[in-house]
Amino acid sequence: MAIGNINASRQRTYSYFLLLLALSIRIIFFFYTHNTGTDAWARYTASLSWAQRPDHIPSDVWLPLPFWILGGVLRFWPSELAARVFTVVLGAATVLPFYGIAKKVCTPWAAFGSGLVLACMGLHIGYSVSTSSEGPAVLFMISGTYCWLRFRTDFKPGWFVAAALAFDAAALCRYEIWVFIAVVGALTLIEPRLITHRHSLLNRFKASVTFAFAASLSSSAWCTFSLWKWGDPLAQAHKTASMNAHRPSLLQPGFMHKLLAVPGDLTGTLGPIILVLSLVGIVKALKDRNSSPASDLAILALAMAGFHGFNAIANGATMARYTLMYSWLFIVLAF
Repeated sequence: MAIGNINASRQRTYSYFLLLLALSIRIIFFFYTHNTGTDAWARYTASLSWAQRPDHIPSDVWLPLPFWILGGVLRFWPSELAARVFTVVLGAATVLPFYGIAKKVCTPWAAFGSGLVLACMGLHIGYSVSTSSEGPAVLFMISGTYCWLRFRTDFKPGWFVAAALAFDAAALCRYEIWVFIAVVGALTLIEPRLITHRHSLLNRFKASVTFAFAASLSSSAWCTFSLWKWGDPLAQAHKTASMNAHRPSLLQPGFMHKLLAVPGDLTGTLGPIILVLSLVGIVKALKDRNSSPASDLAILALAMAGFHGFNAIANGATMARYTLMYSWLFIVLAF
């Protein structure tokens, strides 16, 4: 048997192991937790309501896709158990595209190690056993990134389409992903391995613009609908910001809390060792101009952490769960 076939078989075995580990851990926590994390119960009841009346808008505060997904499940099995089981499956499945990304950046054993970290990551487990939006959002986001990295290296249209569809789905789950897509579109202009360009600047520019357009179709459509429905293309985001601004003063985070939200939340999410290693990995990736895709992931990690920091200071968005949108990037770069 060829060495390549042996390596491929071994990597499939690692993938199955990571999936089984992630699923097993989440099933254990499923039986010892309740669906009460942050907005999980509210999202479940809104999904159930939409399943019974699919002609109405699930929420005037949150983006719709998580409700449509859960509502689709609840139309066949209308129970909280069904919704939570489904989110457990989505959360466990996230480890597969994540491992695919890690294999493009790390050595095989380091990629496997990063997969273990995500499979055992407490915050991700917590939001894999509740009906919050983070589960599907992170799955679509990581899947889109994996397909985009494949497209970056071979420019095959299949990966382009798959990445755009995954990002379009993610963009209807969380607003933070709109920022992520914009940065990905800009990075598409830069060809990996800068010293050996295979494509002209014009072709890369066309790919960048086309990809950004394709990956933003859902968010553009939703902005158009929001403008028609509420007179504001970002009506739900503005309403959420207004609700945060008008919280009782006792619930308002102080300035130092806002300022330290990102480093504090990342430390709590990843642990100090992984965080320090990831910061070292980011510096190394940015210093090596030909380290793509590591440099791509480093830029994305810094952009998303920067946006979280801005959102924390400007809008008081200081909850640790917001790090789920980008902490997975730090995990890959730590190895």
